[in-house]
Amino acid sequence: MKILLATDGSSHAQAAESLLQALPVPADSELSLISVLEAPPWRSEAASEHAALRQELAGYRREVEERLDREVGALQSRFASVTSEVREGHVVEQICAAAGEQNANLIVAGARGGSRIPRWLVGGTTDKLARHAPCDVLVVRPGEKDGATPNTLRRILVAIDGSPSSRGAVERLASLPLEDDCEVIVFQVLAVVRSFRMDILEESSDLWEAERRQAHEDLAWAAERLRNVTPNVKTVLHEAEYVSDEILTLAQQKSVDLIVVGHQGRSRVTQFLLGSVSAAVLRHAGCSVWIVRSEEPATA
Repeated sequence: MKILLATDGSSHAQAAESLLQALPVPADSELSLISVLEAPPWRSEAASEHAALRQELAGYRREVEERLDREVGALQSRFASVTSEVREGHVVEQICAAAGEQNANLIVAGARGGSRIPRWLVGGTTDKLARHAPCDVLVVRPGEKDGATPNTLRRILVAIDGSPSSRGAVERLASLPLEDDCEVIVFQVLAVVRSFRMDILEESSDLWEAERRQAHEDLAWAAERLRNVTPNVKTVLHEAEYVSDEILTLAQQKSVDLIVVGHQGRSRVTQFLLGSVSAAVLRHAGCSVWIVRSEEPATA
């Protein structure tokens, strides 16, 4: 596995480094660290060439390179190889470009940043990274209670909906060397459309039962795949109007360390974008979120 860690030295970036120490990845995994310097948008050529400003940026670059050297040293024993680089430009564009050039399987980033010059990976920037990245994205948040990142992944929630994207999320999790004491909760929400008239609901009762049966089959398939890597797998099925709210509520109730979702999906009764669900989970979850970007078969 090739992993790209986007870091700016902030507390959330440090949490991402801590989670990487605990993340169950193949022994031959390679890690690359990247920091992006995003200079202010100069309004004139004279300003961009100003000696004092260029000196400030050069000094900041040296600080970043020194920090990266320390971070490489701290992570070197965990991975087969660890490298680092500093880039300049638009943060999301540079991270995505580096991921593409390196054929990265996973980008890891803190939910918020704290660089002096750019304010990166804050809210909308994280959303853009998750939306435009060419591979999976793991957005790391420190724990809600004490701000600490778990040393091990004790409980993982993977949300499915029967789509190829959510099946890809299950397959990705099943490819990791999880610990035997890691508990995985496979969660599916059947989306209830409350605006339907009662007579339509009654007429579609057979269809709804078929939906429930299919959901149970999806859960059983996912549980079987995941029991190949950990024996502690539970399945949960809910019926609710707001899918993302149910995912967030269960994650909080179960104190999960990580939520895994596909980057987009659909329900079988009505089309609904898991893109909007994954975006809501990414914004509002109190824990780390892994968004899996899997190849989906083309439709005729």
